[in-house]
This record gives sequence, structure tokens and C-alpha cells, in this order.
Amino acid sequence: MFLQKRLLEVFQSRFVGSAFPRLSSLRKMSIIKALEFLNKSDVLLASGSPRRLELFSRMEVPFLSQLAIPESVEDMDYRNFPDPRSYVLANIRNKVQYALKNSTLRQSRWKSSGKDYEESFSFPFDAKRTPDIVIAADTVVVSGSDILEKPKSPEDNARMLRLLSGKNHSVLTAVSFCISAARQGDRQDFTAGVNLLNSDLEKGSEASCQTFAVETEVKFSSLDESVIGWYVKSKEGRGKAGGYAIQGLGSSLVESVNGCFYNVIGFPMNRFLTELNNSLLTSDT
Repeated sequence: MFLQKRLLEVFQSRFVGSAFPRLSSLRKMSIIKALEFLNKSDVLLASGSPRRLELFSRMEVPFLSQLAIPESVEDMDYRNFPDPRSYVLANIRNKVQYALKNSTLRQSRWKSSGKDYEESFSFPFDAKRTPDIVIAADTVVVSGSDILEKPKSPEDNARMLRLLSGKNHSVLTAVSFCISAARQGDRQDFTAGVNLLNSDLEKGSEASCQTFAVETEVKFSSLDESVIGWYVKSKEGRGKAGGYAIQGLGSSLVESVNGCFYNVIGFPMNRFLTELNNSLLTSDT
């Protein structure tokens, strides 16, 4: 198990000169069950975001596939909702429903980590098979009473940066994940111990899905027009909520971050792993 070996290496480096803890003690960590589950499950990331895909790839999730969500699925006016949280939760609900109905359209992102990694696959990729877990996320940037989604033009990108300049704003990400019990032959052991209230994803997200939202506060430095023009010209802000990418050139615009950094990128990984871990533990009881 590649992910488990990676974890052991990390922990070993932190216990130099002392007794290395047994794996049984590592299992008491709050996210280890979730990490092990992702390491042996058919994972569908219901998002076309390359940033989210990269985060899961860095986690060395071996059996990973991706499904881009059409913009029409998110075609709602945030002004029709009482607050940003209600809006982003409605968006994530639509994304999950689309993913559950269209999971056969997913594309494989499974990657090799070694020469004989392909030989270690206990099952081949099949888009028609129900994935073990579907994960969806939606991120919006909130400035005052305005929700800043993806800029529609360079001029719109510049407008967003002017709104954010020298001020605090919030980045709100909603995440929903749905777990399915494996039922295909020799894959039964992959989700052993996962006892879901409803193992069929197709019967609806409410019974089998968990949803949560994470908010991070970001403060921008005061930006003059030359800096705004430079960043817009870089085109990095295209396709990004709020019109900037904190993991790239956009880092030069940010003065401080209060909360989860990866939430600003588009996926609060630690919170997701904690929620997934709790869900798996609950289903065991």
C-alpha cells in the first residue's frame, strides 16, 4: 500500500532517536482510516478543477477518476439565496446529483508509482462500475455582500481585484462525499467494515452523503493599477473563483490567511479526511 508506506516514512523521520510507534498506534490517528480507505477504493472526483485533481494526486490516491461538471449545473443567481453558505450548498447539491447520474462519463486518472504498479491493480478501470466514493466541491469568494465567482473577462477580473484590494474577504468551500459499498466480486474486501445506511448511490444523496462547508479569511495587500494590470495580463485568474490563484502568482497579492490554506486553493483536505474518517467509524458501529 503506497500511501501507508509514505505515512510510515514521514512518521519515522519524526521519531529519529526514539522508539518508532507501531502501526496499531498510528491507527488511532483521527484520519488514518480515511487515508487507508482512499488508498484502496475506486475514487471519483466530481470536479474539473486541475487544482483539486493535483491535491488528490499528491495524496497518492491510486484509483482516481475525474468528472467535469458542466457550467449549466451551477447556473443559479446567488442573489436568490439568503446568504453565501446557502448558495454554495445548493451548488454542491446540484453537482453531486449530476455526478451520481453521470458517473459513467468519468475519465481515468490512475497513475503508476512504480515499475510493477500496474500489476498491483486488483481490478481494471471501468467507468460503468459504481465508484466506491464520489467527492464534489464548490468554492466561492465572498467580498462584503458580493459573491465573486470566475471572472467572465479580463475587465471583470480587474474589477474583482479592485474589490479585494486592501481588504479582508472570505473563501467558502462546500464539500460533499458519497460512499458506496463495494459489491463486485473480489473487491468486497476493499470496503470491508463500511456499513452504510444506504449503499446505493443512485437512490439519492441525502441518505448516503455527508456535506460540510469550510470558510477561510484572506487579506489582500493594497494593489495599484499597475499590479492589477500585471496580474490580469498573466491570465492566471481565469477560471478561478475570485479571479486569483493563491498557489501561483496570486500569492504575491495576499497579505495574510486565517484558516485552511488548501480551502483557498479549492479543497480543505484535512477537514475532508476528518469527516470521511468519522463517517467510516460511524458506519462500523
